[in-house]
Amino acid sequence: MKRFLLIIALIIFLNVDSSTQISSFGLEGMKVTDLRIYSDTLYAGTIDSGVYRRYIKDTEWVCLGFKGKRIYSVCPYPIDSNRFYLTVGVLSEPDSAVIYSLSTSGWVPDVSGDIGYYYQYQIIYSIDRFSYPGDTKLMFAAGDCYVPSLFRRSNIVWERISLYSPKVVRFSPSGDVWVGSGEGCAEVFISTDRGATWTWLDLENPCFLGHVKYIAFHPNDPNILYVGGMGVQKTTDGGLTWQTQSCGSGALAIDPFYGSHVFAGGGYNPWLYETTDGGLNWDAIPQPEGADFISDLEINITDSLELYIATEGTGVYRLTQPSSACGRKINVNENWNMLSVPNRVHDFSKNTLLPSSISSAFTYEDSYISKDTLQNGKGYWSKFNSSDVIRFIGEKITSDSIDVNLGWNMIGSISYPVRVSSIGSDPPDMIVNDFSTYKDNQYISSDTIQPGHAYWVKTNKSGKLILDTTSSIMTNKLIKIIPNGELPPPPPGDQQIKLKEIPNKFALEQNYPNPFNPTTNFRFRISDFSAEGGSASGGGFVSLKVYDVLGQVVATLVNEVKQQGEYNVQWDASNFTSGIYFYKLSAGKFIDIKKMILLR
Repeated sequence: MKRFLLIIALIIFLNVDSSTQISSFGLEGMKVTDLRIYSDTLYAGTIDSGVYRRYIKDTEWVCLGFKGKRIYSVCPYPIDSNRFYLTVGVLSEPDSAVIYSLSTSGWVPDVSGDIGYYYQYQIIYSIDRFSYPGDTKLMFAAGDCYVPSLFRRSNIVWERISLYSPKVVRFSPSGDVWVGSGEGCAEVFISTDRGATWTWLDLENPCFLGHVKYIAFHPNDPNILYVGGMGVQKTTDGGLTWQTQSCGSGALAIDPFYGSHVFAGGGYNPWLYETTDGGLNWDAIPQPEGADFISDLEINITDSLELYIATEGTGVYRLTQPSSACGRKINVNENWNMLSVPNRVHDFSKNTLLPSSISSAFTYEDSYISKDTLQNGKGYWSKFNSSDVIRFIGEKITSDSIDVNLGWNMIGSISYPVRVSSIGSDPPDMIVNDFSTYKDNQYISSDTIQPGHAYWVKTNKSGKLILDTTSSIMTNKLIKIIPNGELPPPPPGDQQIKLKEIPNKFALEQNYPNPFNPTTNFRFRISDFSAEGGSASGGGFVSLKVYDVLGQVVATLVNEVKQQGEYNVQWDASNFTSGIYFYKLSAGKFIDIKKMILLR
C-alpha cells in the first residue's frame, strides 16, 4: 500500500521544483523518533538503536550509547557547569530512569525531585530548554509517568506540573512555554511566566486534530505559530484563533529567516509538504522511493537551506534548497567577547541577537557607547556568564564599506572570511596597525576577518575600509598594515585586562581545542627577524603547514611575510578524516612541530 501511494505521488506531482533534492543522510534501517540541531551538529534519537550525533559536514554518525533503549526525545545545549550537554527522554524499563543526561564523563540518570526511578512503560515524549537573560535556565519535559504530566527543572530538581496528557513542550523565541497535548481531542496551553500559570487555548475542531505532537514558531512574529497532530493548524494572533491547513498531518519545520516558508509531513501520509506563502498554498514533495513515513523535521541554514527528515524505519534524509539567507554561528566564552552582525537580519535588537548576554552591547566612538540596536559593520563588546553559541541568520553580505575614524575603531564583519591583506580603503593608501580580536582575556592579532567577530584597528585618517569577497581590490587601493605595538583599549569597565606585548621570541603554542572536531586554532608569536639578519622592518617570511602521518602536506595555513606580533589562525578540517596530524611553523631559523588529533 505504501509503495502504491508513493507511485501515485510521483505521478501527480511531477511539477516539483528540480532544485529540490532529497537524499539519504544515514541511519538507514533505523526508526528515528526525534531530531534536534545545535551548533551545526545534528542529534537523533531512535527506537532500540541508540542516540546518535553527526556534524553536518561529516560523512558518518557517531553512536553516543543507549542501544536497546527506546529514545523518544533529545535536547542538546551548551555545556553547563556540571559538564552536561545533552538530555534525552526514554521509555523506562523496570527500575530505570526516564531522563538521562550526557556529560563529558558519560550518561547519568536524572532522578531528582518528582522525576525518579520508574517501573516499566513510563515515558518522556519531549524535552526543551531555554536560557533567559541573566543566565536563568529552565528545562521542561512532557510525558507519562504514572499519570500524564509536565515536569519543570530550574536548578537540579524536577517538579511535576499537572497538565492533561502532554505530548510536546517547546519554548518560543521570546521564552514563553507552549505545551501540546490530547488523547482524542487536541489541546494547547501557554505559560508566559515560566510555568507558574497556564492558559488553555481553544483550537479549531480539536477532536479532528486528535492531539498536538509538534509546535513550530515563526522566527520574527511571536503571534504566528503552527501546531501539528492528525492535521496542522496555524494561528496569527497568539492562539486566540486557529486555521486548519491543507497539508495533511504531522511534523513541522519553519525556515528560520523566511517565516512564510514552512514544511510539514508525517502521520500516515508519505508526502512532505511545503508552503512559501504562509500556508495559503501547499505543494507536495514526494519522498524517495522506499522511504518510510515522516516522524520529525529539523531545519539548518548555512549557505543553503537544509531540511533533515526523520523517518519511522528508513533513517534520515536531507533536502537541500538554495537560499539568499545564510547562518553563521559564533562560540562565545565566559566574560567579555568582541562580536559583530555578519548578515542582514530581521531584528537588530541586542536582546534578540544576544539573548544570553548579561551586559549591554558596547561599541566604540572615541569612548564606549551602550547600544540597544546593533548595526552591520560595527563591532561590539558583550559579556556572558558562561560559554554559549550565538547564531546569526540573515541575508548574505558579500561586501561592505565600513566607516572608520582617525584613531581606534571597532569594526565588524561580513558573511564570509576576508584576509586583512585584501582590505581596501577610501581614500586609498590608508595606514593601519594590526587587526586585533579578543580571546582568553587577551588581544590576539588576526590575519583574517571572521564572520561574527569584531576587530580593533587604528587608522591614520578617517574614511572607509572596504571588505569584498566578490572581486579583487586594486593594489593602489589596498590598506598598508604597519604594526606599531600599540594596544587597543580594554573592555568596558575592565582596566585590568591581560594585554599581550610585542613578542621578544618566536613561539608556537599547542592548538586549541585538542582533540577537535572540526575546527581548531593555532596561536603563534613572531619576534624580530632583524635580530637574525632579516628585514630591517622586523618582518619576515612565515609558513604554517599541516601534515598527515605520512608526512604529506594537507593544508597550508600561512605562507607569507608577517610582521612582529602574535597571530591566531583557524583550520577547518571538515573534509578530513579522523586521525593524528602534525603542524609545523617555519619563521627564519625558527622551526617547531606539534601533534594534534582530529576526533569525529
